[in-house]
Amino acid sequence: MSNFPPLRLAVLTGLIGLKNNLDSLNEDSCTYDEETKQALLDLLAPKVIEKIVEKEVPVEAKNGRGRPSKDIRLSEEDQQMVLDEIKKTITDLNAVEITDGMDVREKIALFKTKGDQLERMLKMLERHTTVQRMGEFQETVIRILDDLVTEADRENFMKRLEPHR
Repeated sequence: MSNFPPLRLAVLTGLIGLKNNLDSLNEDSCTYDEETKQALLDLLAPKVIEKIVEKEVPVEAKNGRGRPSKDIRLSEEDQQMVLDEIKKTITDLNAVEITDGMDVREKIALFKTKGDQLERMLKMLERHTTVQRMGEFQETVIRILDDLVTEADRENFMKRLEPHR
């Protein structure tokens, strides 16, 4: 005994016609009631199946290629030049004297300007120090990573860090 019920060709031809006109099933010209329309949609509407396929593509790192870094990397010489310039500016600001020949407004303006500029220079000096320490820390972590972790584990580590970049 077969699991398939007997079918008539006229019924199948009608179903094929319904499937071809499935888009017009919801129009006003369709005379079927809502239950029948829904049953036909359930029976004939294409099923959407999503399948996520992850494929790992190895990419060899090449020096000077790939996505540019968001960080601004300064050479040690440039970092030292920035540090020297900040120190020189602070020295120059400290050398500005308030003299007795100035009126009160000039003295106040000079005092405020000098204070503001010194504050900015100190913030720049702090930022420079922080960037320098962060660079040293990153180099240390990379050296330790190179020494202790296999290549496959290192790639896994970098993938897990990616959302935090």
